[in-house]
Amino acid sequence: MENYTQRHQYGIVGEMKQDNTRKNAIYLVERKDNGGLYISKTGRGKVQTLLIYSEILALRRLNHPNIAKMVDSSLDLYSMLGKVYLEYYEAGDLKALIEEQRMTGKLFQFDTVREVFTNICAALAYCHHGIRTPDANPAPDWNPIIHRDLKTDNIFLRRDNSVPGGLVAVLGDFGWSTEKYTARHDPRAPTGDPNWIAPEAPNTTAQSDVYGLSLIIGCMTQLAMLPRELRNGDGPDRWAVPQEYGKRMNVLVIMASEPSPSRRPNSQELSKELSRGW
Repeated sequence: MENYTQRHQYGIVGEMKQDNTRKNAIYLVERKDNGGLYISKTGRGKVQTLLIYSEILALRRLNHPNIAKMVDSSLDLYSMLGKVYLEYYEAGDLKALIEEQRMTGKLFQFDTVREVFTNICAALAYCHHGIRTPDANPAPDWNPIIHRDLKTDNIFLRRDNSVPGGLVAVLGDFGWSTEKYTARHDPRAPTGDPNWIAPEAPNTTAQSDVYGLSLIIGCMTQLAMLPRELRNGDGPDRWAVPQEYGKRMNVLVIMASEPSPSRRPNSQELSKELSRGW
């Protein structure tokens, strides 16, 4: 591990989240030299600093329109204090959006769900295979990054009226991520939120991320706050999403939520399916 020194100065605009131990905090900050707004994540103590370190390692490698962009970072191993600065996504996160939509009593529009599904699957295909388009060949020397903490809290949104549904989804929070081919990788290591784990846990793989995505889309279509609220029918004709979203959406969610990881499509295969006509 090595120390990192941030390049710019920031002022706190407001606190967005802080845990009870005050070891993990998220702030909206303003960069002093250009007035730009960013998100600052601060970790104190060994565990939280290591999560920040993992996020820094992942985001230094990743450059994709559907993955949160790191703009600055700092890491002091002596004092066990880490900070990562990210682009600010003004439309918030998917968890909050589902909560707002739930209060209306109306389902999300099909285009909004499809865009989130397509965007996050594209982000995973890049993390796992190093590809930017569904039909590209996997990068030969790519070391897969496994996110290991897929949930609605970690999907961030920005407004874009040029896309169907008006929102672009971005995958963030890589603190629990790991590179597959590295001494740090342990498929049985603790993952993120236990509410969102795949059936094969603790043996997490890239296929576990695909399962996490299926839970996210399930929650989005059913306006559920947690996977345990999801209603899934039984039998070959079961529906994992409300019928208003159509048979194809239902089939893709069921494929991604197969209990056996070997029977799930990988993120590139799922991305190809999503890129086909609806």
